[in-house]
Amino acid sequence: MLKITVRDGNDIRIIVEGKLASAWVDELRKCCRNVLSRSHPRNVLVDLADVSFVDAAGKNLLAGLAQPGIRLTSDDAAMDALVSDIVRGSYSQ
Repeated sequence: MLKITVRDGNDIRIIVEGKLASAWVDELRKCCRNVLSRSHPRNVLVDLADVSFVDAAGKNLLAGLAQPGIRLTSDDAAMDALVSDIVRGSYSQ
């Protein structure tokens, strides 16, 4: 199960909760495309604090999202490690 909430303010916050796996990866991809198509020039924050699992397809999606204007965040130790690897570019797809 995956829950995606979009909060629109000075920046756009995409809050992701649950498991980022399988068909849910495509749902997040669609949501991000929609947000990005209408967000410029505002920044987009992808909040992964409540994500409990990410499969390989989810990791690839997050790696693709790590670009200027999009910030991946988390406050969970395991997710922080994944986000750090992606942001540093050391996650290999």
